[in-house]
Amino acid sequence: MPKVTLEQWQTLIAVVDNSGYAAAAEAMNKSQSSISYGVQKLENMLNVQVLKVEGRKAVLTGTDEALLRKEADIVIGGRIPPGFMGDPILDISFIAVASPTHPLHKAGHTLDYQDLRLHRQIVVSDSGSRDIDSGWLGSEQRLTVTNIQTSITAACQGLGYAWYPALKIQHELDNGLLKALPLSAGGKKNIQLSMIYADGNYAGPATRMFGQLLQQRLKQAEALHKR
Repeated sequence: MPKVTLEQWQTLIAVVDNSGYAAAAEAMNKSQSSISYGVQKLENMLNVQVLKVEGRKAVLTGTDEALLRKEADIVIGGRIPPGFMGDPILDISFIAVASPTHPLHKAGHTLDYQDLRLHRQIVVSDSGSRDIDSGWLGSEQRLTVTNIQTSITAACQGLGYAWYPALKIQHELDNGLLKALPLSAGGKKNIQLSMIYADGNYAGPATRMFGQLLQQRLKQAEALHKR
């Protein structure tokens, strides 16, 4: 099988970072067709779909199934399936929030899970066919959507509450569109992302190179955030 080049990995990372082909093309100063062709060629070489389109955004495919079906050499996920080992690479802080106009913010007392059960929870479904959801799912009412941006929009419109990565909703928090729920426990939680190689120590050089690139980008992003 032909070797995957460093440029092809960089193209894939650019599409993920910029949530789409057009923005990635602008960032890399290339045509959109060349970006699209580069990703398509990468998928053909690997014989696996690495990106899928949700609305106008391109996102990475689901992780558990990709490992279990041996459809991927490397994945990043919040859980490590049985039989695999992973290296921790990033901690993500989640916050329970709702629109400031939501009834939960008008309760007049510190909230607990019994309060949450009485209101609609917004859930982002897993992208795999097994339909795995994660986190607390104790609400009697749920609004299930397919991507996080749709979920955030629904929460801003007062349609329910949810836990989101703090960095993902910083704009909404700063502009008063979302507000942290005053929970007595569980209002904040951390999830550790891990890098998981399907073949462990036997991963090929291209896979190792991609893993190193991802780790470098994460370190760079973390350093910029701390400035």
